[in-house]
Amino acid sequence: MQLARRRFLGLGSSAPESVARIAAIADDCLAFRGVACDLCRDSCEPNAIRFQPRLGEPAAPRIANDCTGCGDCVAVCAAQALSLIPREYSQEPKND
Repeated sequence: MQLARRRFLGLGSSAPESVARIAAIADDCLAFRGVACDLCRDSCEPNAIRFQPRLGEPAAPRIANDCTGCGDCVAVCAAQALSLIPREYSQEPKND
């Protein structure tokens, strides 16, 4: 599988299991390619995947700080565009 640039700085899912993780979305996500898809949002129990409306295009997914790193979204992604990365490498702003 070709590694696409991640929406969040990512190392794939090669981190040790003891490291807190967060989901990362690759550029090959169907929503970024103009296809309306929200399977990841529907599979996310903490509702950590939010879709931002975009003018004339399908809404774009974004991972919120609520992400628990459970991986349910990774399993259902039709484009295999989701992976889990160590939370410390996420570029998601922290709530202080």
